[in-house]
Amino acid sequence: MALKTKWELVDFNELIEQVSYTKKIDKKDYLKSGKYPIIDQSETFISGFWDNDEDVFKIKKPVVLFGDHTRIFKYVDFDFVLGADGIKILQPIESVDSKFFYYIVSNIDLPNLGYSRHFKELKRKKIPLPPLPVQQELVARLDKQQAIIEQCNAMEKAILEAGIDDSIFEGDWEWVELESLCNDILSGGTPSTKVEAYWKGSIPWITSADIQGIYEINVRKFITEEAVENSTTKIIPANNIIVATRVGLGKLCLNKFDVCISQDCQGLIINENVMPEYMLFALYNRVQSFKQESQGSTVQGVTKDHLKAIKIPLPPIEKQQEIVDFLNVQFETLTNIRRLKENAKQTIKMILDREGFGE
Repeated sequence: MALKTKWELVDFNELIEQVSYTKKIDKKDYLKSGKYPIIDQSETFISGFWDNDEDVFKIKKPVVLFGDHTRIFKYVDFDFVLGADGIKILQPIESVDSKFFYYIVSNIDLPNLGYSRHFKELKRKKIPLPPLPVQQELVARLDKQQAIIEQCNAMEKAILEAGIDDSIFEGDWEWVELESLCNDILSGGTPSTKVEAYWKGSIPWITSADIQGIYEINVRKFITEEAVENSTTKIIPANNIIVATRVGLGKLCLNKFDVCISQDCQGLIINENVMPEYMLFALYNRVQSFKQESQGSTVQGVTKDHLKAIKIPLPPIEKQQEIVDFLNVQFETLTNIRRLKENAKQTIKMILDREGFGE
């Protein structure tokens, strides 16, 4: 966010009070249920529970928690227990509305230093400080957008948890192994990062982190033909299926353009007996189960042999198209929900940029 000068810009440290930290609970000791929620620097808002009254941080005024490693901000207006290491408590001073402070700091661009500490970067920032009534007016506007984001999150979670009902695939059809529906199953790889020239090409190269939805890929890196020739990455031609089989278990997508893949993924090169979109949906629930099956297991990822052995029902092409048309409605809804959520996030940034920092 570019700094502008509609309101006085105040050093970050001048806007927060010193606080006395309570005991931080080691992650391995978190309880699954208890009297008090544990909040740490992870993406999950509440990560566990605790019962010891002496370890509770009691709220006098809402605080903002900052993940020193993760750069995640959380607005907290209830008593809680601190989890693990790397969490900072930011207690705004009396003249600063806590929710306004949360919106401002959570929309500041902080450099990604990996798993290094980021609080030193945050402390260097200057924060716009309008009068308290203006802060509260802005919070009322921002809360409306935040409500949209939270509703979208709830709907997105419901759709993803529901998955695809198995009854859609019921019928007097043969169940066939995935291997028989693929001309090939290709593993991926990463070109040497020591050869800078490899990463200045025009061929999209993705990891599982770039798979944003069943039809959505966010390409961040491009490589050269020489990089492909001198590494284990493979080009997956358009209209095939990419499955995350190591990091990012549970993800899959249909690639609408040629793309190279990392070792996180396998590329299913589909033959003429099945529609790529149908296979995408037929595999969806099975791929989601990879994530659950891997939890608490020593097995690292999904092997190519495991993929080959998966069985899916194979109706006639006409029925495949009918199923695809039906399920596309569900996933188009999911895409629209994500777009609505992104619009609300952008509106928050726009309000803060114009009304907080000014023109």
